[in-house]
Amino acid sequence: MLFDKTGTLTSGHFRVIRHQPLGDGGHSEAVLLSIAAALERHHPHPLARAFDAYPDDPALADAEVLHQGARGRRLGVLWRIGPDPFDDAGNAATRGATRLLLYENEQPRLRLWLSDEPRPEAAAVTRALGAQGWRLRLASGDGEGAVATLADTLGLDDWRARQTPEQKKAWLERLAAEEGPQMMVGDGINDAPALLAASVSVATADASALARKAAGLYLLKPGLAPLAALPALARRVRRGIRQNLTWALAYNLTAVPLAGAGLVPPWAAALGMSASSLLVTVNASRIARWQSSSS
Repeated sequence: MLFDKTGTLTSGHFRVIRHQPLGDGGHSEAVLLSIAAALERHHPHPLARAFDAYPDDPALADAEVLHQGARGRRLGVLWRIGPDPFDDAGNAATRGATRLLLYENEQPRLRLWLSDEPRPEAAAVTRALGAQGWRLRLASGDGEGAVATLADTLGLDDWRARQTPEQKKAWLERLAAEEGPQMMVGDGINDAPALLAASVSVATADASALARKAAGLYLLKPGLAPLAALPALARRVRRGIRQNLTWALAYNLTAVPLAGAGLVPPWAAALGMSASSLLVTVNASRIARWQSSSS
C-alpha cells in the first residue's frame, strides 16, 4: 500500500513555525513574509494555506503557480518560493518540518519551516494494516527530513521524498512488476497518475475532485480508520459473489433441464427464476449491513 503524505497521512493544515532571513537583501522579515504570502495566495497546494494569515505585498505582480512553488515580479525583480534543496535534520524544534526558501533573483532571502501534524488516527491505522501483513510505503513531494520523520513515526516500510506525480506513478508501477498488485491512497491533484495506475486506489473524503475521479473508491467520512477494514470488506464481498455464482450455477443446472424436458410447468419455472433472482439480490444486499471493528 502506497500512501501520499500531505492531506492523506497528515492533516494538511500547515503553519509557519519558524523563519530565518538569509543574505543581505535589505528587506525586513515582515516584507519577506508578505512577499511569500502574495506568491502563495492562489497556489492550490495545502502548503500555501500556511501563508493565509499574512498580508500580501501590494507591489508583487504577475504571480505564477509552478509545479513546486510560485514566482512573480516585484518592482521589476523576480521572486520565487519553493522547496529548500538544502534539507537537513535541523534542531529538535523543527525536525520533521517542511522547509521552503524565498528567492530574490535566485538569491535565497528567507528560509521557512512549516509544520503539518499526522492525522490522529494515522498511527493506529498503519499499525492495524501492518499487523495484517501489508507493506506500507510513503511517496511525497516534500523534503527528506519531513518524509523520513513521518515514515519513522508511523513505522512505514519504505519512503521516497521529492517525488513528482510521474515519479510516484513510476515507483508504484515498478513495485507492481516486482511484487504484484498495489494499492494507492491519496488526496491531491498530484496523486492522480498513481491513483489511475494502481490496482486498487482510494481517495480520502476531503480529496480533490480530480483525485476522486481517478480513484476506484473514496472514503465518505474524514479520517483513515476505514482503510484498516477494507481488506476484510473485500474478502466479504468476494465471498458473497462466490455464494451467488454457486447458487445460480446449481439452480440453472437443475432447473433448466427439468424445464426443457417439460417436467416443470411454465408458471413454476417463472416463480423459480424470480425466487432465485430475489435470493441473489438479498444475499448481495447483506453487505450493506456489514460492520467491522475498524470501521
